[in-house]
Amino acid sequence: MKNYFIPSVLGDLDSFEENLVSKLAIHAPSLGLDPNEVTEITQIINNHRAAYSGMISKKAESKSATESNNIQREKAINEIRRIAKLIKSSKGYNTGIGDDLGIIGAEQPSKLTALLKPELKAILNGNEVVIKFRKEGTDGIKIYGKRGEETEFTFIAVDTSSPYNDTREKLNPAKPEQREYYAYYFESDSEIGQASDVLKIIVP
Repeated sequence: MKNYFIPSVLGDLDSFEENLVSKLAIHAPSLGLDPNEVTEITQIINNHRAAYSGMISKKAESKSATESNNIQREKAINEIRRIAKLIKSSKGYNTGIGDDLGIIGAEQPSKLTALLKPELKAILNGNEVVIKFRKEGTDGIKIYGKRGEETEFTFIAVDTSSPYNDTREKLNPAKPEQREYYAYYFESDSEIGQASDVLKIIVP
């Protein structure tokens, strides 16, 4: 099993995206990629890089800049994952190209997969619950939760980068609400490992 090849550190991700954009145009012809598709993903990645630069340039890292970076990063990562799968299925693909594009992860012992267990931590930002986690080489986490008087956990979201912001309104705005969460790691849309411990927090 391979580690997730997309860097989780923002500065490293920016360097990764810069390399991918510059090298993708070089390898596109031999991989048989549609030029229009290459142009489209290049624009999506560049949009994220521009948003990231805008965020870094503001010392206060305003909420709007951070949200813009998160949105563009999510789009860019989804496109990178998609194009990486397309590249690796191309007849012209070889590991030399994969190494040059930076889309081959390091080896990870498969026997550890069953032991993977997310550790969730949460803080409040107003009435918003901010859930932090480590990816540990996986694609991300699938989050489940319940709030207030709900009796069963339900699926909330898939998140490929920490933190996850639960921006849902309280069921009853007039009183404090207990939120409970747990999560699984996932790879290629399939849950792996063990469920995290249940995380509890009160939204005032």
